[in-house]
Amino acid sequence: MRKLKAAAKTGQLELDRAWMGVSLGSAEFDEKTNTATFAVRLFDLSKYHWKLDLETRKVTDVHLNLNRITEKENYEYGMMRHVPGTDIWVRTLPLSPTYRGAYSFSLLTDDDEAAGQQRQPGPPLHPRTDRAVVSGVSLSTDLDVDEEGRGTSLISGPLAPYDRWSGRVNALRGEVRTTYLEDSGLKIFAYLPTHLSNEQPAAQSCRLLTLFDAETWFFKHDLPRALENAVAGGMEPLAVLGIVNHNNEHRLAQLKANTEFLEDAGTAGEDWIRQQAEDAGIVLDPAANLIAGQSLGGFSALYAGIRHPERYSTIIAQSPSLWWNPEPGSTPRDLARPTHGWLTEQYYRAKAKALPQHVVIDVGVREGAMVNKAHMLAMALKARDIKHELHVHDGGHDWAWWRVALLEHLGAKLEG
Repeated sequence: MRKLKAAAKTGQLELDRAWMGVSLGSAEFDEKTNTATFAVRLFDLSKYHWKLDLETRKVTDVHLNLNRITEKENYEYGMMRHVPGTDIWVRTLPLSPTYRGAYSFSLLTDDDEAAGQQRQPGPPLHPRTDRAVVSGVSLSTDLDVDEEGRGTSLISGPLAPYDRWSGRVNALRGEVRTTYLEDSGLKIFAYLPTHLSNEQPAAQSCRLLTLFDAETWFFKHDLPRALENAVAGGMEPLAVLGIVNHNNEHRLAQLKANTEFLEDAGTAGEDWIRQQAEDAGIVLDPAANLIAGQSLGGFSALYAGIRHPERYSTIIAQSPSLWWNPEPGSTPRDLARPTHGWLTEQYYRAKAKALPQHVVIDVGVREGAMVNKAHMLAMALKARDIKHELHVHDGGHDWAWWRVALLEHLGAKLEG
């Protein structure tokens, strides 16, 4: 901060040089103080990523969006400080070295203040913030955009799990195939490790993973390439049946305990990918059939586990939306209710023959009441003698740690 202020007094050239030094090290943890400094330069945003006319609009505030840390009641915690004499904004926050999360920036301009929207404590009631994609500074890995269209980037502490499989260096050796099944209305993105059958003529057996939110996993997180990197590191190969959402409304309709949708995914969807695999010389092992999802997808994976326990050998539910219930008007605020929740109740009530074999639950320690509900679900699984695992990660409701944990559950090696 002091170096930037001093450089600003010297001139633009010195400021640019000082910024290069800061940007190369910003958003990196200070291991002595367990803090992280986030920095953004408006010039970079306007020049490379965002159509902001700095001549006609003045930025009055910049907010650091850090999942579950600087939002809702902690909104003020994310307000960044302006470095006088520059277009640079910074914020230093204490963060545990095991933290892994996505972040982005939001800008408030003088247009907001002119409309009578002066900043009050807490998030603006009617925010007209400009959603800025983050500049290329202070990033370890690009996470594309979040649900609100903001560019997101990754911050990962020195003791956080390392995502060593998501590099985009190697060319994809298997195949991604897509289809739309008109009778069921399923849109599918599938990954098949076809290179295995090319290298070894005898039919190759591998696992099958049914995965929700495929449009995110395939396009934003390049799952097929990450899987191949993990297989190269010793993980057993698997094929992926990815279920696609057309939009958010369609996602909500599919993933809220929709029995017809789950039946279609497990019959028409599986029939299609098994035929594709057979044509490619790959045998999908029916005894190694996994299903996974995140948020509402995690909820649906858990629900599929008691609707069709014979179909899936393992259920992986990451930050499952345990707030949902069939009553009209259920929202995430229902997590605060002093109950174990509707889905957990279904696990208590299910007959023994309707219980899944193995359940893996992931939750972020910063997800508030979700952590309690996850523990209550684990208690139900233990009471029903279901093999299960409960993992608590240092993060929020966030793809940043979901993708690392998913690959680990699939057998990817963290070391080596």
